[in-house]
Amino acid sequence: MALQVTLNRECLVYNYGETIQGQVAVLNQTNQAHAGLRVTVTGSLHLTPGKKDRVEQTFTLLKKTKELLPAGKVMGNTEVDFSLQLIPESGFELYETYHGQTVSVEYVVMADLLRTGLKAPLRTAVDFILERPTKTDPSEAADSEEAFEIGGIGGVSDAKVVGHIKSTTVDMRTPIEGEIEILSAPPIEKVELQVVRKEIITVPELRMESVSEAQCCEVIVGNVERSLPVPIYCLLQKFVVCPSLETSKFKLEFILRFLIKYKDGVAGTREHYHDIPLCLKRIMV
Repeated sequence: MALQVTLNRECLVYNYGETIQGQVAVLNQTNQAHAGLRVTVTGSLHLTPGKKDRVEQTFTLLKKTKELLPAGKVMGNTEVDFSLQLIPESGFELYETYHGQTVSVEYVVMADLLRTGLKAPLRTAVDFILERPTKTDPSEAADSEEAFEIGGIGGVSDAKVVGHIKSTTVDMRTPIEGEIEILSAPPIEKVELQVVRKEIITVPELRMESVSEAQCCEVIVGNVERSLPVPIYCLLQKFVVCPSLETSKFKLEFILRFLIKYKDGVAGTREHYHDIPLCLKRIMV
């Protein structure tokens, strides 16, 4: 005997407030007794400080259970439909699916077949993705173009890298675009465009701040020709980034970091970086 959960969307992406639908299949070649079949949708927030003296805390954002079959017998392979609405528990909010270094949010559909006697229940689960689009004034993104100038690379006073980012308010579905131009600098090895996440846990007993690289795009490789405009085009990855967020328990902030690796005749390869704050959003279409 085995269980299988299938959701009605192959992409496994659902929005806040929608109804998640699917089927639970009991794969069974004989007639076997059971003590009931149920399905549960859960959403959990995990705060993991990563320090020995601080224990991970988990908060239940969503928990909906539905009984699919009463106690009885399963006659061969059986499929049962289910539907549950994605509404949070009282006093909580649903956040987007996110897997960070110290903060993570996950959503799961679990099916449990309770069995008679001392037999352990059968359980199977499938993860799904929750997104929360918001209404945003289109002019907000249009007005957030940012020009930048990076100087002092390798201690050279006249070293200069310039460019611009089309918008520092970025819709998660659209790329980060812009241009970078090396006017003068020591020999360049590469220029990386990093999306850096800053996770701040504000729960008093877990309070901490963590900064980590979420993703990286190589913009320039090699000692590119000077004064040559190089386009920037970087798509955001799912799970490792999400909309910028501030809650009563944690904050998520994002930074666009230009990491310039250059060759120093004395110390070998050295690094110089420049940060630009980003505001990530999922804009309602």
